[in-house]
Amino acid sequence: EAKMKLVAFTNAPRAYAIRSLEYLGIREYFADDHVFAVEDVLPACKPERAAFEQVLRVVGVVPERTVMFEDSMKNIRACRELGIHTVLIHEDKGDPTGEAKLLGDAALPIDPS
Repeated sequence: EAKMKLVAFTNAPRAYAIRSLEYLGIREYFADDHVFAVEDVLPACKPERAAFEQVLRVVGVVPERTVMFEDSMKNIRACRELGIHTVLIHEDKGDPTGEAKLLGDAALPIDPS
């Protein structure tokens, strides 16, 4: 039975990342060593290739078997260049257009209210 490794990766400080996961009620699904904050990848950070490569290396996964849920097109671009599958999280209730449609493997609209 294959298990998924859930990873949180943010350019925010670790304390903020942990509080956000707790607020969302999903903290229990992320092992401590699978929560990556800006201080874990410095001097690089998203969208720099080195930051993503460091997270992949530490977690022990390859880009082709990885999916990134992301709300930033610059991070979507960086993931795609590495071969990471992507899901664009966007606030637009319609279908994404242009670059977003071309780069993302999928798009998931959210209602910010």
